[in-house]
Amino acid sequence: WDVGLSVLALSAALFGLVVGIKGFSQGKSCCDGWGSQAATVLSNVKGLAGLFFVLVPPFCALCAWCVAQSFFHLGRFQVKALECFMTSRGLRILQITANLLFFLCLGLSQLLLLWVFGTSFLGHLCQNHMLVSPAQMVAVGISNSPRDMLENVFSPTKDSSTFLMLGLREAMQGMSITNFCETMPYADAYLFDIWMGTFLLMISQSIMAVALRGEKQRVAVHEELEDDYGTMAGEAVQG
Repeated sequence: WDVGLSVLALSAALFGLVVGIKGFSQGKSCCDGWGSQAATVLSNVKGLAGLFFVLVPPFCALCAWCVAQSFFHLGRFQVKALECFMTSRGLRILQITANLLFFLCLGLSQLLLLWVFGTSFLGHLCQNHMLVSPAQMVAVGISNSPRDMLENVFSPTKDSSTFLMLGLREAMQGMSITNFCETMPYADAYLFDIWMGTFLLMISQSIMAVALRGEKQRVAVHEELEDDYGTMAGEAVQG
């Protein structure tokens, strides 16, 4: 059962990798039409997603092989370098890592989902050319609120750089909806693929954590029985 779950988790991670690669291959420049802060944040989110696509599938392959090697006797295919993960302690380390990756993928997928909703809304605006100019005026109004003008007067050197998250006002600053509609009106399509890829990575880590937990409990029972047997054998020899 645990071996089957680990293989299922690996399959989900590989499928997520394929979908993510499709999204990155079809995606256009992230900076056309966006302001500097929004473009930076979107680039960072996509870069972090690419990092997860590189790290999570190999980790799933490692976990699946460790679970299979722990459950079955693989003979000449036994990898001695992985024997440190065959103990309950080693499997627990892998389980904690899988749990950590699950929560990281969960947070990343939520960020990407917000970008999918935002770009999808802009895509609908681009389909109706009469709404582009009013939407641009609204974006300029949001990004140039009275509070921002006062901050620019009293603290002109203030730098509010962001990494992964930004508010609506920051997202609208410097945005050109006209350029967005001319260059990438269907950006939500490739962002949706990247989001789906990270979502599948998240699912794979949740399944892998369950598989590792089950195998860890099975190995812990065997280790406890071996310790009890060794204690009883030692007492018999001394007796």
